[in-house]
Amino acid sequence: MIPIYKGKCLFHLRDNNPNISHPNKWSFIGGGIEEGESFEETIRRECGEEIGIVPTDLRYLGCTNLTACFYAYLSDKESESLVLGEGQEIRFFSPDEMHGLNMAPRLEELVTMYRDSLEKLIAREDLTAADFGLKE
Repeated sequence: MIPIYKGKCLFHLRDNNPNISHPNKWSFIGGGIEEGESFEETIRRECGEEIGIVPTDLRYLGCTNLTACFYAYLSDKESESLVLGEGQEIRFFSPDEMHGLNMAPRLEELVTMYRDSLEKLIAREDLTAADFGLKE
């Protein structure tokens, strides 16, 4: 999930625990689906656990064979209510600030291969799932 606020995306610095995937790397907000959950139920639960809020403007972007991708434009109130629930840190980054971050592979793919689409998403331009290499 990509929370967006004032031209920046919120990412999550994963715990520095060698027993988890991609430790100590910046990543999307999100996580694993639990039995019986839909993709939307999963992202709502994960948002509550990781950032302390469930964005009201949650939007489905597309999916891969294994995951679904969501984004949200946060309100002022939501951005002020963010609370770190898991991991080491949450922080907003502009596209220029993302360069050089130690990122999990899927986030790095977004920032490098789909940078133009990410910038359009941040600017609230119309996009499709295909613009990010996703299925609808």
